[in-house]
Amino acid sequence: RVVSCAREGYSVIMPDDNDALTSHAAKRQLGTYVCWNPDGAFPNLLVFSLENGAICTLDLSTSQSETLTGHTRTTNSVRFHPSEGNIIFSGSQDSTVRQWDLRCDPRCVWYI
Repeated sequence: RVVSCAREGYSVIMPDDNDALTSHAAKRQLGTYVCWNPDGAFPNLLVFSLENGAICTLDLSTSQSETLTGHTRTTNSVRFHPSEGNIIFSGSQDSTVRQWDLRCDPRCVWYI
């Protein structure tokens, strides 16, 4: 799998079942960071931080994405919790760190 996150947006290119390359979820948002989910329960989940402050999740197995909003400035960093794949942390130029729980609604469960 190849993941690209750049000023032009992000895209994911991966082989399908027949080893043909397919492209998934090209977005036209300015990407700042990308992270793979290390948890075995969510092996196909990516998370992207975007220049507009949003966080985008992408499930490679279904091509479904979700946009998480809350930051008011560029999101510079995003990480999964090392053992709980449903938890995401993000840091932004708005001077906040947010914790997102993909099982909850609303997704953002706290911020400092």
